[in-house]
Amino acid sequence: MENNKVNTKKIMLNYGVVLGVIAILIELVYYSFNMTNDKSWHKSALPALAMIVTLVLAYKEFKSQNQSFMTVGEGIKLGIGLVMISAVVGAVYSYVFMNFIEPSFMADAIELQRELMISTNQSDEAIEMAVKSMEIMSNPFLMAGLQLVMSLFFGFIFSLIISVIMKKNRVLEL
Repeated sequence: MENNKVNTKKIMLNYGVVLGVIAILIELVYYSFNMTNDKSWHKSALPALAMIVTLVLAYKEFKSQNQSFMTVGEGIKLGIGLVMISAVVGAVYSYVFMNFIEPSFMADAIELQRELMISTNQSDEAIEMAVKSMEIMSNPFLMAGLQLVMSLFFGFIFSLIISVIMKKNRVLEL
């Protein structure tokens, strides 16, 4: 009964790449203003806002191609796919950034964390434990995996909320 001929893969790919590029541009702006290690709220809010806007636009396109209908399941599927593509684009950028553009990035971040912990009178054991943890986490493949997991987690949450708001189910006629 359902003639769903919407090319969700195309929407996922288009908007996933767009979101990935937007995330890269945001990171480049932070890098150019020396804000990569900034802990302020807008550092997380801006990428989250970009994800929300991109999801809404992707859902609008999906609905426009699907006679204004979209179920919550379709929205979640589209959102997760879009976010996964974006996360892969971001992980590739992070790998290139940390290995070619700014190879000392992780070493600088570790040193900054060490200085912050010294300034707050942390114990030597706590400082060494934090440094060892950061050195383990600085593995590019581990970082890419964590980036993917975090993106998918927040992508699922945002997709679920936005899908519930934007859903429009078909009414079965007998």
